[in-house]
This record gives sequence, structure tokens and C-alpha cells, in this order.
Amino acid sequence: MKAIKFWIIAAVLGGPAFLAASPVLAGSKTARCFMMVADIIYMNGTCEFSSFDENGTFFIKVEERNFSVFAYVNVNGNPSAWNEARDSHAHTTLGVLKRDPAEPACHFNDLARICAWAE
Repeated sequence: MKAIKFWIIAAVLGGPAFLAASPVLAGSKTARCFMMVADIIYMNGTCEFSSFDENGTFFIKVEERNFSVFAYVNVNGNPSAWNEARDSHAHTTLGVLKRDPAEPACHFNDLARICAWAE
């Protein structure tokens, strides 16, 4: 399973097109999430959370009535991505996010802020 997770991360966050589909990962947990992009809040409550590695790279997802919103947060200096068009691919880059020293559960830049807290 780790090899599959690594491949998804490499394809999504390392590649230029950000075309990996939303995964269903073993070990997903419920978390409290916040996601704001361009001053619009897309998540603010319970979400699905999956950690990819010991460095802190993670995936968050919230299901709505007809669609899901999800994001891959890469903490290793590579761009993060989300499914802006609310489809099954995280093809819209969020750029490189940095950890907020005042709130370590959050990562941000000038475009986005994403937080995930354990429930």
C-alpha cells in the first residue's frame, strides 16, 4: 500500500498536470478541517484525513451532496493541489504551502490556507 500511496503523491504533487484521481485510502481518519482558497471557504468542519508519510504530507476530503472537495497538502516543498472544478482530479495547484508556526495544523501561502486537526 505504501508504494501505491507514494505513486499517487509523485503523480499528483510532483507532476505538472496534477491529474491523480481522488483516492480511497486505507487508514483514513475523521478530522476537523478548514480549507480556504482565494478568500472562499470550501471546508470548515468534519472531513476525511489520510496521512501519506512521516513528514506530514496529507490528503483531506469532504463529501457534499453531488460532489466532493479534496486537496493534497505536500509539506516537502513541492506544490499542493486541489480539485477546484469539483471533479475527480486534483489538477489545480495551490502552490507551495508552508506550515503556520502559530498553528502547526495549518499550512498556508498567499492563495490558500488548509488546516487539519485530529478529532
